[in-house]
Amino acid sequence: MASNNVNGLSAVEVLALSTAVATKVKSNARDEVVAGDYDVNFLVRLTGAVKIGEDYPKNQVNTIDWIGLTALALSKLNGVTVESLVEEYEKQDAVNIKEIKASAQAKVDELKGKTTQMDRGRVTTQLTTELVSAEPEDMRSGVASNPDTSGATEEAN
Repeated sequence: MASNNVNGLSAVEVLALSTAVATKVKSNARDEVVAGDYDVNFLVRLTGAVKIGEDYPKNQVNTIDWIGLTALALSKLNGVTVESLVEEYEKQDAVNIKEIKASAQAKVDELKGKTTQMDRGRVTTQLTTELVSAEPEDMRSGVASNPDTSGATEEAN
């Protein structure tokens, strides 16, 4: 088994750390920071519990390449029929299209079947974070050492 350790952290500690900063928390923090380069130096204590659920079977519908299937179907028709079919499709309302897609998906499911796959158990945590030590408060004010004033924006990962 490959090691997921990060500088000596156990796999459970890595899971705890990765879930401690949820996407929403990260997004909210990003909204409060201007573009730039920042130096960080802080120590955080995470305490709490990590629960790893049992792996479980999940029925997975086998997928199909819809573009490929459509291309094959259209290749079996003559040009006039293809044009007529495209024109008819464009006249359909959203409800009809949804019903047509559902019917096609049901037929593909019937033909292709389902596969049972094992999904990993869910990771749930109940954690608290505590700032143990950091640079002086004026160094943590959110002022970038090299702020970007060009107006260009970049999405946070």
